[in-house]
Amino acid sequence: MLPKWWEMLCEHWASEENLQFSALMRKNRFTGGSARHTAGSRSITMHRKLMMIENGGKPVSEVELFNKTHKHGGGKGEFVTEKARRTVEAFQRRLEEAGDTELDPHVVWSEEVGGRHRGRYYGLPGIIDKARIGHLSKSIPSSPGRKRRQLFTQDQVQEMINHATRQMNETWENRFQSLEKSMRGMVSADISQHASAAGPGAEDDEASHEHTWDSTDDGTYQSAEDDSGGHSGD
Repeated sequence: MLPKWWEMLCEHWASEENLQFSALMRKNRFTGGSARHTAGSRSITMHRKLMMIENGGKPVSEVELFNKTHKHGGGKGEFVTEKARRTVEAFQRRLEEAGDTELDPHVVWSEEVGGRHRGRYYGLPGIIDKARIGHLSKSIPSSPGRKRRQLFTQDQVQEMINHATRQMNETWENRFQSLEKSMRGMVSADISQHASAAGPGAEDDEASHEHTWDSTDDGTYQSAEDDSGGHSGD
């Protein structure tokens, strides 16, 4: 015999108000910018296990699993969103473009969905093995037109630093030389300006007022003018 509260819950779930609210929420889940899924309350991992059982124990590909959980009608209808359709098409195109090159589907999927978001890979959470993504992604070629972050070795980074340092030193050296040249020009111009202000006869004038001094017998000094003047008086 079921408890009384169970009957109350069933009546609540079957009420017209609750059914309308449920229909509205269902509609909201399948609209909007972010892609949704049709997995229901089961996890993606559980869906994969059930699909393998139905498939006689054979492995299930990522595309088959994604279609099952992101298409209406149990994986046979239309994709729930445009994002879901674009993702699986880009994934399949990458595998086809690789040709004979063996690609890891987990790495390709992670690249097509733009890596993890909040610790999960879109579309296949719990399926993509993030432990091997970092190890294998370096050897996986990118699809044409896909921009990838360029990686540099330690030696290349050091060479770039040295090159930038040399350029900086050359720039400062040129600035110092230019400053030194400007200072010399300013000093030369200042000297020429003072010489012009003093006049052309300034040097002769100064030389004419210079006195020569001779030593006398008593140890004193007298100028040549005084000496010549004294002799003329004698």
